[in-house]
Amino acid sequence: MAELILDGFEPWIKPESIHHLLDLGTGSGCIGIACAKVLPQAQVCLSDVSEPALALARSNIEMHQLQARVQLIQSDLFSGFDQQRFDVIISNPPYVSEQEWRELPKEYHREPKLGLTAPHYGLGLVLNLLIQAPYYLNDNGHLIVEVGYSDATLMALCPSVDFTWLEFEYGGQGVFLLSKQECLQHVHAFEKALETTIGFLEH
Repeated sequence: MAELILDGFEPWIKPESIHHLLDLGTGSGCIGIACAKVLPQAQVCLSDVSEPALALARSNIEMHQLQARVQLIQSDLFSGFDQQRFDVIISNPPYVSEQEWRELPKEYHREPKLGLTAPHYGLGLVLNLLIQAPYYLNDNGHLIVEVGYSDATLMALCPSVDFTWLEFEYGGQGVFLLSKQECLQHVHAFEKALETTIGFLEH
């Protein structure tokens, strides 16, 4: 993800076309703040459901003196938004299942669990994000999401979706890009995938 930001989202998106960007589930704010640094023309919004996370993000915004271009919104996914639309929505949401979290090395358990785990095999938040995001994107907008090693599970759940998986020179996996139109085209596939994961849990 860092390489993509440092390259100004090229060659996938023209950096000069990005005027409003949302970092959804921002945590400490590092992704959104980095975006603001490389996109000086952009207004950037950082959102998170966690008040402590937003407090940390606020201090980081102030440290980098970006208060004029970076705002904070407390929101559970898009619950805190109304008519806002963005050219880019970028997110590194929780994608670790409860079972996987229990098996992680002890140092991961020092991190806030809310920032790591998600329901429905770890993909509940990602699938809800995919379903809701196109309604908060401008017509030529793009969604960029990191799902890490959950990429294979996501593709298995959504076999009809041709995700654009980004490759990085210095490693890293599981970052996909979809346009608004692609999200809308496959919204029923995402809804079916979410229903499937819930069904697995119920049985």
